[in-house]
Amino acid sequence: MAVDFSVWSGALNGKLAATQLTDSNLFTGGDVDPTPMAGGAVMYSKYAIGSGNAYSLIAIQPKPLAKPIILTTPAQDCGQPAPSPDGTRVAMVCIGGTGLQSTRLEVATLSGGKLGTPQTLVNNCLCADPVWAPDGSGLVYYNPADATGHFELWWIKGALGATPSAPLQVTTNLDFDASSPPSWSPLTSVPVLAR
Repeated sequence: MAVDFSVWSGALNGKLAATQLTDSNLFTGGDVDPTPMAGGAVMYSKYAIGSGNAYSLIAIQPKPLAKPIILTTPAQDCGQPAPSPDGTRVAMVCIGGTGLQSTRLEVATLSGGKLGTPQTLVNNCLCADPVWAPDGSGLVYYNPADATGHFELWWIKGALGATPSAPLQVTTNLDFDASSPPSWSPLTSVPVLAR
């Protein structure tokens, strides 16, 4: 039995009345990692199959069950999109090659439903779950600190700019769950993490 997720939206007012936003591709795993955008659109990872291989596309769903706007190509194989707070850039994890040696954390400009040329912030990584600081000052993400594969939190200051800083490991020996993205506390501007 295959489970193919779709993205749904609804108000939490004591009873959830949800509306289906996306129509997932069968036998792929579906549509995941949704992030609301200005104007009611949703950015997400859309899985598909081509030439017998599964891959991920970054997509924007402008309105429920409409044709999605596809931002990346199957060859790029990008997922885990994180739009910047000002909506002008997108951080994403792209495989776009063979094996883990080709995995990258990238940022691209977003304008008029199109992505600009991606800028690679981290190459040859097991990067996961990029999340922008609420003020746009930088980007946090998970990546193993060493060959043990235990995920730690990393920070890139100035990730929105033309010359972002080098990645800085900010935790040690915490072994985070890379399937639970960090979120930011609105009260303290400090990331909230799952372990």
